[in-house]
Formats: sequence, structure tokens, C-alpha cells
Amino acid sequence: MSLAKQQTNRWQDIYEQSQSVWDERPDPMLVEYAALIPPGDVLDLGIGEGRNAFFLARNGYTVRGIDFAPSAVERCNAQAKRLQLPVEAEVGNILDSHIPVSQYALIVSTMTLQFMKPSESEVVFARMKAGLAAGGVVYLTVFSTDDPSYGRLSQQGEAVEPNTYFAKSLGQHIHFFSKDEILAAFADLKLIYVAQQISYDLGHGDTPDPHYHGIITYMGKQH
Repeated sequence: MSLAKQQTNRWQDIYEQSQSVWDERPDPMLVEYAALIPPGDVLDLGIGEGRNAFFLARNGYTVRGIDFAPSAVERCNAQAKRLQLPVEAEVGNILDSHIPVSQYALIVSTMTLQFMKPSESEVVFARMKAGLAAGGVVYLTVFSTDDPSYGRLSQQGEAVEPNTYFAKSLGQHIHFFSKDEILAAFADLKLIYVAQQISYDLGHGDTPDPHYHGIITYMGKQH
């Protein structure tokens, strides 16, 4: 079985075993800086159950989302239909997905792009930037090197790529970003917000107990 198929099956199982994997509330910083997003379309890479997408749709945006877990896509689309919101999710691998050039007012990806090697996420970052319309915004969150699992994985095995390890229990790669790495990747955008901090997670999906994460939040705007 391919690694991509293993990842899909794992996340499919997680969504099928829970009525709601993620908190329904949108990201706080996305809410705080929403006024800086110009009118237009939104692309959500790793849309999950749609928590950020629904917030954006309620504020006048049409949202297209991609996620490789069919159960998440089905749940997101069903909820969008019930709420009569302009959100449409599709099943797909972010790394293989085409992003039209100069189209989106916002491209958002939360807690998704750390689950690939940096040589892969660099490709996605370039496509995200190219996909922004004039004045468009990138918003993302990823694991940082402050995450407790970084220390555990670095002690268990050699890095596949810098700060990147294969987590056997998850069946996927995890890359831990530094703030400087994110700033360098989006150096050609105007910085709106960046923070590297420890976050307390009350639990979700296959990790129901409270735990900590090291997270980088970034928001930048096309000149």
C-alpha cells in the first residue's frame, strides 16, 4: 500500500469514528484579520469539516476546499448544504492539486502542510503564492520545532529531510517548521502576522486527551 493511501485510510478512519473531529470554531487570528482579506474566492487546502470555510462563507466569500479524506469532504459538503453556504469541498491530494494562477483572495491551510516533506511543501507554497489575486492573502498554521513530538521523533530516528521524520504510528512524515523558514518561504509577500507559540489542545479525533502543540501562525498579503 502506498504512503498516500495509508494516510488517506488513517484520516478516513478518524473522521468515521467521530461525529466532529475538530472544534467548530474558526482560527482566532483568521477571524481577527478577516477585514484585510479582499473580496473574491477562497481556497482551503485541507478543509476538513469546514470550520474556517463556514466562517468565511458567512462573511461573503465563496470557498473551494480540498481534503484527501472522503468522509471529511462528505461531512463538509452536507453541512454547507444544510447551512446554505457557498462552500464546496472535493477529494484530492494537496500536493497533486492544480491551483489556478492569480485567482484567490485568500488561500488558507491550517495544520496540514506539516504532514509532508519540506521538498514537497515548498512546491505547495509556490503554488499558493502564484494562486493569489492582486492583494490576496495567505493564512496558514503548521507545527513548529517547539512541538513536543519533535523531541520524541528526533530521538527515535534519523531525519528524512531537515527537521522531518517519519512517524510510524501515524504512517506519515511530519516536518517541524521554524519561524524563519516560513518567513523565508513567503518573503515576497507583505507580512501581516507571524507567531511561534505553544498551544494547549483540548483533544480531537484519535488524540482525545488534552495535549500541547508548538504552532506557527502566518498571514501575508500579495503586494
